Amino acid sequence: MKHEYGGFKDSARKGFRDKRTPRRREEPQKQRPKPMPIGRKCNPLCPYFRCSKKALVIKTEFFKGRQRKIAYCRWIGDTCIGASCQYAYCALRALLPNGDCMFAVQAEKKKTKDMFEELKESELDEKTRSLMTRRLGKKDLDFI
Repeated sequence: MKHEYGGFKDSARKGFRDKRTPRRREEPQKQRPKPMPIGRKCNPLCPYFRCSKKALVIKTEFFKGRQRKIAYCRWIGDTCIGASCQYAYCALRALLPNGDCMFAVQAEKKKTKDMFEELKESELDEKTRSLMTRRLGKKDLDFI
């Protein structure tokens, strides 16, 4: 069966695509970049670290044949001092006054559990429970 534009109707065939309509490219979902603290401290190379003077520049330098990025301050003409600068701020408002990143502090709290929370989760036999109640006191171990 002939189509009106001269080609045959092959829509039943698997993988058929009309040549007149352009194929749309599927764009990957844009993910939000993650904060990059160094330990607990805020990192000037983090994608959310900002300078209110608009003086922060990320430079790429080569050291011993390897590429490394350096935060450079155009205002003072030297490397950025990071969170201790009075003009530094975080776009996510995660920079704490002592220079810590709030995301790093929260992640650290999730990793460490309280001793009593661990005892709640673990199943203890009767001898261990009685020993702990004698050592720590009954009021501290009401949950056991």
